Amino acid sequence: MIINIYYQLVHVTFLICLYLIFFWGIEDFIIDVYYWIRVVYRKLFVYTKYPRLTVEDLYRKDEQWIAIMVPAWHEAGVIARMLETTIKHLDYDRYVIFCGVYPNDPETSREVDGISQNFQGVVKVVVPHPGPTNKADCLNFIVKEVHPMNCCMT
Repeated sequence: MIINIYYQLVHVTFLICLYLIFFWGIEDFIIDVYYWIRVVYRKLFVYTKYPRLTVEDLYRKDEQWIAIMVPAWHEAGVIARMLETTIKHLDYDRYVIFCGVYPNDPETSREVDGISQNFQGVVKVVVPHPGPTNKADCLNFIVKEVHPMNCCMT
């Protein structure tokens, strides 16, 4: 009797786990099916009309100005190294990095000042109100600074 109840409990637990795994896996399955349908579609209809884009094609195109926006709050320990690493490893010349800082975070502001003095492609943007806020708030003030005149450095 006890063994029968035990087996029924194991059976029910197994079925619950099976159904949970199945339903959680449906999303992954749908994404996989969409991916493979897209691969086949592109192979049959897109790549027969248009050649694939290569890295060499990208390098042949003239660079356009881009803005990189970095919101920073209490990032004094890492912001200088992050900006230097970004500048060192970017294989692109026409960019401006806009780094948003807050008036009540002088350490991060000093670090960004130091980098912007050494690299003209780094612009410090001071958010007009004290932090912390969310990253979207900081990015909104950076976007106000990203103006075609600021990005078109020669």
